[in-house]
Amino acid sequence: MKNQEIWDNIAKKYQGYRRKLWKPVVSFLDKNKGLILDIGCGNFPTSKYKNIIGFDISLEQLKMSKGKRVQGDSIKLPFKSNKFDNVIFIASLHNLKRREEALAEANRVLKKDGKILISVWSRFQKKFFPRNLFTSEFEIPFGKYKRYYHLFTQGELEKLVRKTGFRVKKVFKEKNNIFLIGTKEHQR
Repeated sequence: MKNQEIWDNIAKKYQGYRRKLWKPVVSFLDKNKGLILDIGCGNFPTSKYKNIIGFDISLEQLKMSKGKRVQGDSIKLPFKSNKFDNVIFIASLHNLKRREEALAEANRVLKKDGKILISVWSRFQKKFFPRNLFTSEFEIPFGKYKRYYHLFTQGELEKLVRKTGFRVKKVFKEKNNIFLIGTKEHQR
């Protein structure tokens, strides 16, 4: 089953998740003005900010949310280059198998010196032990569907972000998540 079909099928049940924004996300959004693209916005909890466009592969999730939103695939963003002041991936990059392509697209649509905020699940969570010692790829059940997750180490995330044209400014952990703030280094 394709990623879009999975997220469309779980959209109604998923609606109750990720409604409250984490403190690092609120802090980033409050400090960084201008036009922001929320890639993998899901049920779009960032929509209370009027300068954000939500983007997700799941049309069903977007139908249940408010605000400016666009449906599509993160490896082919339907926006012109250098359009956004900031881009965020909040608990979404780890659901993508083609992460490098998605980050390259984020780089393309981000203005020069634009900022990116990424949060991903940490590989070394107790609930995945001992499997996480041998693999970072997981299919996690949600009802009868299995969602793909890639669990990251901090070093792996930093390397991927640098490879796709970003400069890493800050990396920190909070609970089971790794957060990274970076800036666009160059046009890819």
